[in-house]
Amino acid sequence: MMKIIAAPLPNLRDEQHLSLMTDTKRLISEEPAVKLILVEEEPLFSDALDAEVVAEKVASGSEITKSIDDLFALRAKHFTGLEHAVEMGLCHFDPTIENVAASVKTVLDKYGNINRKTNAEKTVSFRNLTDELLSVENLPKVSMISGAKEFAEKVKEENDEYSALTDSRTKEVTGRPSGNMHDARDVTDRIYHSIITRVNAAATLNGEANYASFITQLNGKIEALKATMSQQFTARHKQVLPPPPKPV
Repeated sequence: MMKIIAAPLPNLRDEQHLSLMTDTKRLISEEPAVKLILVEEEPLFSDALDAEVVAEKVASGSEITKSIDDLFALRAKHFTGLEHAVEMGLCHFDPTIENVAASVKTVLDKYGNINRKTNAEKTVSFRNLTDELLSVENLPKVSMISGAKEFAEKVKEENDEYSALTDSRTKEVTGRPSGNMHDARDVTDRIYHSIITRVNAAATLNGEANYASFITQLNGKIEALKATMSQQFTARHKQVLPPPPKPV
């Protein structure tokens, strides 16, 4: 007896889940016999899928998020470089540079542990810190410490760009619909299960002929997803074998 096989819905990635649900909706619209028995489920399923599409767009984030994340990492990296440069200055054999480094360290200490602050607080602290380090008063001192001036300038540059991109992203997402992908998928899944149950029952009671095409095509989509998931699992857990020993 033909029946629709179980789909691993909870284990699907968001884009895989959305693809399966979109294909299911299309197949329903293309099969009159199936559409006829789903007069109650189809409009509910369509609305749920629309909500999932919106939620997926929200979940995928802004187009500039990747650039923001890269700048966030670079800013932290170069700030660490600045701290190390000052620490090296404190260990310098030249007393003059050691004293200058101590003065610059006092400026750094004013801002506390920046890495423990919120993102907004970090941006403000980095801005104020670099402005102070590169001021007319402190720049001559910072320039005497190897690498410190360059690191400070880099942190300032990255922080300014980070701030500008963050503002742009805020404007970009303003007015966009909100959505929770987990909740949207949960609604879609419940209706999907109802659809599968009704089609399987109809195939059993009324015969397979009117539903065979729908069942076969949907099963093909599910099997393809399972194969893709298996490949992804293998790729994640594939052990890298050590290279063969070189001949002696």
